[in-house]
Amino acid sequence: MNKKDIAEEYAIKEYERLNDNDPIFEDNLCFSIIDIETAFNAGRKSMVEKALELEWEDISIYGEDARYVDVCRAHKPLEEFLIREWFYPKDIELECNDTIHNGFKTIEEAKSYAKEVYKQRIKQVLEL
Repeated sequence: MNKKDIAEEYAIKEYERLNDNDPIFEDNLCFSIIDIETAFNAGRKSMVEKALELEWEDISIYGEDARYVDVCRAHKPLEEFLIREWFYPKDIELECNDTIHNGFKTIEEAKSYAKEVYKQRIKQVLEL
C-alpha cells in the first residue's frame, strides 16, 4: 500500500468515526472526503515543487592544469550536483552523486537536467 492510499484510508476512517459518533454530523460537516483528498494532494504537490528548487552555488574552481572549471554546485539531502565545464575537448558535464552526465551545450541546460533528475528522485522516494 503506498502513502497516498494510507492517507486516503485514514481520511475515510476518520470521516466514518465522526459520522458514527454524531447523528447530526452531516449537518455540521465542513469538508467532504473529496475536499480533504484534494487538499492533501495539493499540499503534497506543493511540497514536491518546493523540494525541487535547487540553489546553485557558484564556485569557479579550476582543476588539473586548468583543463576544466567546476562552475557551480547544489546540495540536497538526496543528491549532490556539480556542473563542470571542460575546455578541451569542449564539454559541460553534470555530476550527480556517483553518476556523470555530459554533452550539455550550456550550463542552464545542465541545471535544467539536474532539476529533472532530482524531480524523479523525489517522486521515487515519496512513491508518487
